[in-house]
Amino acid sequence: MATRYLSQLSETKARTAQKIIDYISYRYRLGEYTAQFTQAEIASHLGVCTKTVQRYLHELITRRLLAVVVQGKSAAFSQTDINEAPIYTLLVPVVKNVHPLSSFKKSVKSLKEREEKFPLTQVPAGYSECLAAAQRLKDEVIDLRRVPTRLLAGHLRKVFAAGWCIKDIVRALEKTPTSEVYQTRGAGGMRSVLAWLHIRLKAWRREDGSLLPSPTATERAEAQRVREAATAREQAIRARLAEVQVVPVRGLEQVRLMREFLRMKNHLGWVEAEKLYPEQALLVKD
Repeated sequence: MATRYLSQLSETKARTAQKIIDYISYRYRLGEYTAQFTQAEIASHLGVCTKTVQRYLHELITRRLLAVVVQGKSAAFSQTDINEAPIYTLLVPVVKNVHPLSSFKKSVKSLKEREEKFPLTQVPAGYSECLAAAQRLKDEVIDLRRVPTRLLAGHLRKVFAAGWCIKDIVRALEKTPTSEVYQTRGAGGMRSVLAWLHIRLKAWRREDGSLLPSPTATERAEAQRVREAATAREQAIRARLAEVQVVPVRGLEQVRLMREFLRMKNHLGWVEAEKLYPEQALLVKD
């Protein structure tokens, strides 16, 4: 089905569409039959603009080669206070042992099962939660699935103690601290998967060896700061609007001059009006 669609495109467009399908299959979670990514991530990986990715994704969905399992959410509507990328599922047999016709139903079923697993944004506390978090991390990262859960939990104990969650570790495995997507395919070519894990985490450490603050916690704090600043601005505007400005004037001449000043302020601005009517401007300031 995908081959039939690609054959209808020009050589350049077919190459780009194939790269997008390959990227989705690389990000595919075989246990859940889903892939979660933003348009900016795939655009950065392919070296194209987000508009191009958006156009190709729309075409793949229209051709029924790709389906959206869960729509993306902005930070305002997300329970994690950060932007959440959409979750997709492939409807073509590009992933080994995945039947294209049943993958969508399996995707929905797997998402329901995910709700019972350890949350992605929760920081593990205690040994039992570290084991549960390590198992959930193995579900998210294919390369880590051959590592025993207890061994993986032991290697990540200090990472979790630093306030990091599963989502932070997944991000560190896929991106640098400057949000650049790694061009290599996971742990491919590495003799040790754990060595690959520590190399990726090392990029997120300071010179003294300590980890940078949790990216998820940082984004959550920044989102909270933005919301509080917006609320403060709105309250300040409401307070100014609620104030009743009483301007003391003397006689009809003062009333006329004040009207002229206000009219000039509306048309020419405060600076020009103040030059023409300095006394009235002083009264308004007071």
